[in-house]
Amino acid sequence: MNEKKKILTGLHSDEYEHPLDKEYLDIVEKIPGLPLLSKKFIEWLPETIFRVQNTGSYLKITPKSMPEIYQCLEEATKILDLDEIPDFFVKWEHSVNAYTSGVEKPFIVLNSGCIDLLERNELMFILGHELGHIKSGHVLYHQMADVFPALVEQAGQLTLGIAGIAGTGIQLALNNWYRMAEFTADRAGFLVCQDKEVGMKTLIKLSGLPASFDDKNLEKCFYEQAKEFEALDQETLSRTVKLLSTLNQSHPWTVMRGSEYLKWSESGKYDQILNIDRKFIFCSNCGQRNYLIDKFCSNCGTSID
Repeated sequence: MNEKKKILTGLHSDEYEHPLDKEYLDIVEKIPGLPLLSKKFIEWLPETIFRVQNTGSYLKITPKSMPEIYQCLEEATKILDLDEIPDFFVKWEHSVNAYTSGVEKPFIVLNSGCIDLLERNELMFILGHELGHIKSGHVLYHQMADVFPALVEQAGQLTLGIAGIAGTGIQLALNNWYRMAEFTADRAGFLVCQDKEVGMKTLIKLSGLPASFDDKNLEKCFYEQAKEFEALDQETLSRTVKLLSTLNQSHPWTVMRGSEYLKWSESGKYDQILNIDRKFIFCSNCGQRNYLIDKFCSNCGTSID
């Protein structure tokens, strides 16, 4: 490893997951018939199709083909305490982006722009973000959200629009959760790169920073812009505009992502996860896993001796 980073052995995704990720996922999973639809979705769109498409179209990153890039994924996987390194591909696309697919056997596809435009630790943020989706089990509903519009359109044609109306509500619920899941994945990215400024700089590049432009003042301006964006929630109208403007988007605005990270970091939870003594004890009352330094169970409140 080129940089010494803390390995978060024993890390559980619920330690860093955004609270709205869990809240909105509960809403999605309570939609009548959706669990059955999820099961059918896996049957209709077998993972082998996606895997064959990627293997046939994109370059697979391995310890032999691109050792330095593969090492980044290997290191990120170890930091987040994932058991298995996912398959890894790169496709030609000059933007800074990546995605994860595959429910039972996830794999990551990286845009070539990430390799061309990002420094090593910035790439670590991107990979940590994608691994965060895997660790939190986001991939199934991510894929459903991506293909659901096409399914709704087909069903609407067969039922004279009735299924389309119902499906639109499900699509909005999936998109709403999808955006919150991005906040969780960003937190995983920050835990992997373990540098607050690097993480924010990566978000700046995701926002459209030209490759030829590297002004340190821009980082300060982005922080100020994120703070300004956060303050807009103090006005009901601004809050409503934010909601309506992102209803049909799968990703939240990048400045919003920076704002959410700042709130999490300033709460002290980011540093706590990195610096906590990662030793655990199980509650004698409910079996919940807690840290040794905890005085009370995080689940039922029982005193931990």
